[in-house]
Amino acid sequence: MLWFLVTLVGWSALCMVAAVLVLRVYCSVKRGSKVYTVAFFHPYCNDGGGGERVLWCGIRALQYATNDNVHVVVYTGDSAEKAAILNKAKGRFGVTFPRDIEFVRLTQRKWIEKERWPYFTILGQSIGSMILGLEALLRHPPSLFIDSMGYAFTFPIFRWLGGCDVTCYVHYPTVSTDMIKKATRPGLKGLIQPTYYKLYAFMYGWAGRFAKTVFVNSGWTKAHIDEIWGMPRHTSVIFPPCDTSSLVALPLAWENRCKEAIIISVGQFREEKDHPLQVTAFAKLLTKLQNSTDKDVTQFAPRLVLIGSCREDEPKDKERLAALKVLAKKLGVEDRVSFEVGISFKELQQNLGRAMIGLHTMWCEHFGIGVVEMMAAGVITIAHNSGGPAVDIIDRPGQTGYLATTADEYCDRMYHVLKTAHTTTSTTTTTTTTTSGNEQQPANTSTTTTMTSSCPAAMQADARESVQRFSDAAFDRHWTHRCVKTLIPTQWLVVED
Repeated sequence: MLWFLVTLVGWSALCMVAAVLVLRVYCSVKRGSKVYTVAFFHPYCNDGGGGERVLWCGIRALQYATNDNVHVVVYTGDSAEKAAILNKAKGRFGVTFPRDIEFVRLTQRKWIEKERWPYFTILGQSIGSMILGLEALLRHPPSLFIDSMGYAFTFPIFRWLGGCDVTCYVHYPTVSTDMIKKATRPGLKGLIQPTYYKLYAFMYGWAGRFAKTVFVNSGWTKAHIDEIWGMPRHTSVIFPPCDTSSLVALPLAWENRCKEAIIISVGQFREEKDHPLQVTAFAKLLTKLQNSTDKDVTQFAPRLVLIGSCREDEPKDKERLAALKVLAKKLGVEDRVSFEVGISFKELQQNLGRAMIGLHTMWCEHFGIGVVEMMAAGVITIAHNSGGPAVDIIDRPGQTGYLATTADEYCDRMYHVLKTAHTTTSTTTTTTTTTSGNEQQPANTSTTTTMTSSCPAAMQADARESVQRFSDAAFDRHWTHRCVKTLIPTQWLVVED
C-alpha cells in the first residue's frame, strides 16, 4: 500500500512537471520572437474610474517609450466594442494612443465577481482570478505581464506556467494589517475572522513575491505591501495620475470664497466615506459658532454641500443618502445642509471654485484623488488623519491642509479656518479635544494639539503647488523610467537622440 502511494505521488509530480514544461513551450512558441508583447490584466477596463486612468496613462507612456515592435494587449471581461472602450478613455480621461491596442476577451470573469462567493469572498475571488489568469495566458501569452487591478494570485500562473516577467501596480492591498487589527474583537467571530485574514495574508504574500518589481500608489499602500509581501527593495511608489489642469486654472479668490463660506465634500455615498461624520462635525461647528462671541467667526454663516453619486448596482447608497438627510434634520441643521447628487463635471468645478473648506472623512483611504482635486481647486482641505491623505498628500499639515480624526477635531479645524480667514500671517493655536471614543481612539480621551498654520491665502497657493507631484506628466515620467525602461529589454525601446 505504501509503495502504491509513493508511486502515485511520484507519477503525479512527474505529470505536473511535464504539463508545466509543455505549457511553457506552448507559450514560448505562440508569443514568438519578432514582437515583444506587454499584457495588462484589467478585467474591468471600461469602468471609467481612477484605476482605469492609471491603466490608460500607463499604456500611453509605454507606447511612446517603445518601438513599433512592442505590442500592447489588455485582458478584459467587458463586452463593449473596442472603439467604444477607446472613445471612453478619450472622453473620460483625454487619453489617446500612438499605436493600436489589442483587447483579449475573457469569458470566465464570473469567477471574480463577489456575488459568486458569498462566503470567504476574498479567497474565492483570488481562486477565481487564477482561473481567469489561466484563460488569459492560454489565449495570448505575453512577454511581460502587468497586473493593474490587484489580482496577485495570477502572478504564479504567468511566472511559473507562462515563463513571463511579472510586475504590477497595486492600488490597495487585498488584505492589510489594519483589517486584521479591526477584525480582532471579543467572541467567536473575533477569533475566526483575524485567523482567516492572517492565513490569507500568508498566501497573498506568497503570490505577490512572484513579481519582479512592484509599483504602488502611495506610501500607505507601500507600508502594507512591504509588510505582507516582504520585498521592500523591489517596491516603489508611483503616484497615480490626477488630471488637475482644469482645477488649477480656477481663481483662488480667497476673499470671494469667504463671502459664501461654503464647506464642501466630494465622494460617492458609500459607507466607507463616512458622511455622517461630516454632518455631525458641521452641527458641532454651528453650535460652537452660536456660543462664540468672537466677531472673527460670528460673521460667517457656513453651509455644508455634500456632492456625490449613488451607484446604480448598489441600492444601499440611496438608503445612506436618505439616512444622511434624516441625520441632518435630527441635528437641526437641515436648512444649512444641501445634497448635490449626480452633477456634471462642469457643475463640480463651479462648486469647487466657490468653496472655502473641503472635508474628507474616509478612514485609511489608499490614496485620495478627491483630496488632491480639492487642494488643486484652492479649497482649504481637512482630510482624515490616516491612509494616503495623511502619509502622502497633506504632507505638511498646517501649510497645505489639515488632518483630523474625530468630529470634534474636524469642528476645531473648520473653526480655525473661519477664525483666521482674514489673517495674512502664520498663526499658532492650541486646542484640547475630549472624545467619547471610536475605532481609532479609546473612549473618554483628551487630546491637546498645538498647530502652526499658514494664512489661508498662502495655504491655497502651497497646496496647489504641492499637488503638482500627482500630475499626468509626473506619472508618465516615473512610469517610463522605473517600469518601462527597467523591465523591457533595450532592443524594444525607442532610441533616444
